[in-house]
Parts: sequence; C-alpha cells; structure tokens
Amino acid sequence: MTIRARLTLWYTAVLLAVLVLFGTWVYVGESRLRIANLDLELARAARTMSAAVAAEMEEGSALAEAAPEAYKDFAAAGRVVSIRDAAGAWLAGGEGRPPDVSPPPAARPEMASTLRSQGEDWRVYVRRDRHGDVTYEVIVAEPLARTYAEQAILRRTLLVGIPLALGLAAGGGWWIARRALHPVGLMVTQAGRITGRASGFRLQVPHPHDELGVLARAFNDLLDRMEGVLRGQRQFMADASHELRTPVSIAQTTAEVTLARESRSEREYRDALEVVAGQAARLARIVHDMMILARADAGGLTLEPADLYLDELVCACVGEAALLARDRRVEVRARPAPETPLRGDERLLRQMLMNLLDNAIRHTPPGGQVDAAVHTAPGQIEISVVDTGGGVPAAEHDRIFERFVRLDPSRQRPGGAGLGLPIARCIAEAHGGTLRLAESTPAGSRFLVSLPRDGG
Repeated sequence: MTIRARLTLWYTAVLLAVLVLFGTWVYVGESRLRIANLDLELARAARTMSAAVAAEMEEGSALAEAAPEAYKDFAAAGRVVSIRDAAGAWLAGGEGRPPDVSPPPAARPEMASTLRSQGEDWRVYVRRDRHGDVTYEVIVAEPLARTYAEQAILRRTLLVGIPLALGLAAGGGWWIARRALHPVGLMVTQAGRITGRASGFRLQVPHPHDELGVLARAFNDLLDRMEGVLRGQRQFMADASHELRTPVSIAQTTAEVTLARESRSEREYRDALEVVAGQAARLARIVHDMMILARADAGGLTLEPADLYLDELVCACVGEAALLARDRRVEVRARPAPETPLRGDERLLRQMLMNLLDNAIRHTPPGGQVDAAVHTAPGQIEISVVDTGGGVPAAEHDRIFERFVRLDPSRQRPGGAGLGLPIARCIAEAHGGTLRLAESTPAGSRFLVSLPRDGG
C-alpha cells in the first residue's frame, strides 16, 4: 500500500471516528434537549392548571367542584390534562389518558416520566399541590410521536450526511496527499538519474524548508559524503596501483634482463634474485599495510588486549628504531618515564610506535635526533615523538594522515609508501585514542598520541 493510500486511509478512519462520536453526541444531546423542553412545557401547563384549581377553590368551591370548572377553561391541543385528589380519584379530564401514574414521592412534589399506553409512548408530568388542607394532583401528558418523528429526521440526516461528508473528505484527503507527496515523486525521478559517473547531481525540491526539503537536504548531504568516499576510493586505487607498479616493474625488468642471456654467472643470478626478493618484500609490506587499512575502514580492526607497560614498549621500539637509524646517522632516544600500565593490543601498539619512529627518522637529516616520551594526564596517557626535521607546512597538517601522501619524496629513504601515518592513526583510534600533529616548525615536528588509561 502506498503512502498516499495509507495517509488517506488513516485520515478517513480518524475522521469517521470523529464524525461518529460527534453525530452520536449531537443525536443524544438533541434528544435529551427535546425531552427537557417538553418537560418544561408540561410543567408550565401543570402550574397553570394548578393555579386555576386554586383560584376556583378561593371562591369557595370544593375540590370536586373546582377541578371540573378549572378544566373547562383549560385548552391544551394534543395533550391530556387530568386532576385527581390525594386518594387517587379522578376529578376532571383524563379522556384518552395514559395508564394511572404513581404519585410523586413526598420529597418531590413534581415528577416527569415516560409511560406506554395503548401501544404509544407518553411523556407524563405529575404535580402535587396543596390549598389549605386540600391536596390534589395535576397530571399533564403528551404523546411522544412528534418527538420521535423529529428524532427520526435527525437520525436519517446523520446517517446520510456522515457517509457523504466522509466520502468528500476521503476524496479531498487523497487529493491533498497526492499534492503533498508530489515532491517525493520528483525526488524519486531525480534520484534515478544519479549514477557513479553523474557526479555533482543533487536533488531539487520546490519547498526546501518543509519536511521534504529537510529530507532532500539530508539526502544531498549523504550524496556529498558518498561522493567523497568514492573519490577517496578511486584515489586510493590509483595511488595503490602506482605504488604496486614500481616494485612489480623493477622485479619484472630485473628478471627479463637476467634471462635475456642464456648463461650468466652465479653472482649475477644472485644479484638479480636479491633485487627481486627486495621488491617482493616491499610488495608484501604494501599489501599488508593496505589490508590493515581495509580492515580498519570496515570496522574489522580487532584488538587482542592484554596488560602491558607502555614505557617498556616504547623503550623496546626505540631500541629497534635506533638500529635502523644508524645508517642515516640519526640518534633515537627514549626519555625516562615511570611505570605506565596500559591494557591494549601489544602487536598493534608496537606497529604504531614503529611507524611513528620510522616516519620521524625519514624526515630527520643526518646528525639530527628523534625523541620518544611517555606522559600521564588525567584519564589518559600521551606518547610524543619529536624529530628535528624540516617540519610540515601548516596547510599539510591533516593531509599527511591521508594514504599514499608523501610531501617530499626526494628527502625520504627509499621504500616508503605513505601508509605509515594513516595506519598509526587507525591503530590509535581502534584503542579509543587519537593521533595528531601537535606542533611543527622548521626546527622539527611533534606527533602526539593520546590513549585512554583503560585502553578503550
């Protein structure tokens, strides 16, 4: 069922309930009002008759004589008026009267009720009066046929009017829903034109500030994010292809050149195999790094947490990095730190630290130094890696964490693929922390890792 049909159905159902309740209220209220008005008329007639009887008795007549005299002067078309004494004996009137009615209770001198006589309903009003020591009752009755007829007219009017109004309202609701949802159809048509090649296409709506306009803006924002993701994926594929092509080309060229001659010395074959092995190792590192980033993007960078001492891990990584930095004549040091317990994945944290140290060594000129330190702060642990390189331009502070970004390849050691810092940031975030370039000047840069004390 379409939204238009559901809206119309719900609107019609709610309106039907409202109309039925309103019609019932009107019918019941109008019926009660008619009976109340009839009771007022009957009470007025009863008081008039009672006053006439009292006036006759004031002239000295007895009740048995005063009642017929008062009755002769009283005319009530369509009504039956009767007078009886305290004992219940009829004194005047009563032609075509309904069955005898009980006198009103002593506490209630007046009483109205509905009686049935000869197959017809009557509204009967009984009034007890007293003149001197004489008590008498005046009874005024009127058939309810006219009242029932008027109620039947109202009932037929409601039974015809409610379905008619409901049908008109349903048709109007259908038309209103169609008009209100027309922009949705336009958005569906526009969305159908969006393809992977149609970049920059966005939804247009006639009323951008209503609910559908908000939906369209949210959808356009989603398209912007998806376009950014697709653009990043395309760039990632292009950069990855470029990075993988170089070692593959070197290995292929080396093999082809080596095999171009039928006979070569063992030394030549060994040199060629060393080149191929080196490029294969480079390929393996790039593929491994790409797999880590892919798992991080998919939320699948699973941790194997364990209790460790972060200060000892930093010292161990600094020792390994110092051996790698000897050829570049770069000094790598670890500043003293107190015992810093942490719960985290030791393997991934080691890779994060080695990537940061390797990046610092690559950008530090010969004779420079790299310092690593552990600091404690309220609720978190910070690791800083400081180098004495040339610094990073302010405009590139965030870009250096993008994949395959190498700001100055001419200053780097061969073999870098631009994945070290992105992987380090992913590992920090997987532990519930952050990695940022806290400071960078021409005198050097400082990378800062912040990790929660509970290891995330």
